[in-house]
Amino acid sequence: MVNYSDVSQLVRDVTELVRKSRDAELIAKATEMAKAINELVIENIELENRLNEKLNLRERGRISDDGRMYWVEGEHVPYCSYCFEVDGIVKHMIPSDYGWVCERNHTR
Repeated sequence: MVNYSDVSQLVRDVTELVRKSRDAELIAKATEMAKAINELVIENIELENRLNEKLNLRERGRISDDGRMYWVEGEHVPYCSYCFEVDGIVKHMIPSDYGWVCERNHTR
């Protein structure tokens, strides 16, 4: 698996080679690519952190599933199981006249 340090070093190496070429268009595209890669690396780190947070809650037995929603021990508002399982988002549900609903329109 490639880690952040490997990707960062690769971007630095490519950037240095591109600068040596003195091709303005190539430098601009390489800079754009480096920024995009850095954004993806940051997003990946954030997703890994969120996944680890969820796994830690499960391992500690703090999350329970009633078949429709996830409940965290000590909290009074459930989380959307669809957002949690499918989208990887920890999102509170909101009360409505029809019971708990997800503001992203995932009724459970």
